[in-house]
Amino acid sequence: MTTPVWVKLVESLGASSTPVAWPEVPGALSQGVVDGQDNGVTNIVNASLCRHQKYLSLDGHVFSWHAHLMNNDVYEGLTRAKRTAVNQCVEIAKTIHREMTAAQDAKATKILSDLGMTVVPVSPEHKQMFREAAQPAVREFVVGEIGEDWPNQLDAYRNQ
Repeated sequence: MTTPVWVKLVESLGASSTPVAWPEVPGALSQGVVDGQDNGVTNIVNASLCRHQKYLSLDGHVFSWHAHLMNNDVYEGLTRAKRTAVNQCVEIAKTIHREMTAAQDAKATKILSDLGMTVVPVSPEHKQMFREAAQPAVREFVVGEIGEDWPNQLDAYRNQ
């Protein structure tokens, strides 16, 4: 990925990072410009990345979250009833998305194997080693960019 935090993540694991714009990923894989990519099952399937990459490890190294954003002036201009409706819709969308993602993650090995990829298991011990290598470097980068408030809140949420 082309964002600096992803570069930091890859480098913290001892690999070389070659940021590639999303539309160029299939070509970069097929031409050998890069030998791997970092995407979830949905992106791998939808972009047919399985045509260009034979092996895959599902290491669960990213906790993804999606932001639901709205212009604050517009939001504040809504009636209380409409703000309540917007908030309820966000909660519904969040629940649906998390359930869809969990179901897809549970079926990831079968989905990707059926598409011809060889899914290489990652042991809990290796996942822990990845965490120990990556989290301090990524956290330091994020704190340097936005301060400690949001990372601390995310840590508290993740540890619930």
